[in-house]
Amino acid sequence: MTRRNGRAAAWIILAIATVVGVAGVASAVRVAGAVQPHVGVDWVQSAAGPVAIAVDPDSPAWSAGLRPGDLLVAVDGRLISNALEAGQIPWQIVDDQSAALDLRRGASRITVHLQPDPRGRDEPYGYLILVGFAFLVSGAFVSARWPTVRGGRAYAVFALAMYVRLVFSHTGAADRFDWFVHWADLVAAVAAPALLVHVALDLSRRVSA
Repeated sequence: MTRRNGRAAAWIILAIATVVGVAGVASAVRVAGAVQPHVGVDWVQSAAGPVAIAVDPDSPAWSAGLRPGDLLVAVDGRLISNALEAGQIPWQIVDDQSAALDLRRGASRITVHLQPDPRGRDEPYGYLILVGFAFLVSGAFVSARWPTVRGGRAYAVFALAMYVRLVFSHTGAADRFDWFVHWADLVAAVAAPALLVHVALDLSRRVSA
């Protein structure tokens, strides 16, 4: 009965792994073709509001006239009170449009017009995909080949969580699939450490003769 239950659990894990694997491929394809608005300015919170702490000289922000030390007051007439809001500005600008940034530079008040430059994502996502698929394949192999081995099911679930953690990445599009990827990634991030401890405990447990 135990062996039969173990095989049933293994088939359930494999079915979930198949669905999650397909979703991971879809996420990877979306990320590969995704672009993000680049402006080249980093904001930091101050008592007076968001201040440009660094501006890339080769960026749209520098070309628009932004300089380190500029205090952001408003965007298109809307008051901006914190650095988090300032960081969201590029995502709120419609394609081929610009935003009017009201700035305070010393005693002067100036306005610059900022247009983001759409760029591809530059993180080493390809390596994460390879490692994630290695986890998925190893977990599926253990689950299919040794469904009742000690720690096998725990490792298979852990490998699945690591695959989600490494491969699922939202694009910023904020559509339904993007939110699904975002929350799946968060759940995997919370579950993976506990699952790793579970695997270690299963493997360290003594087996009665």
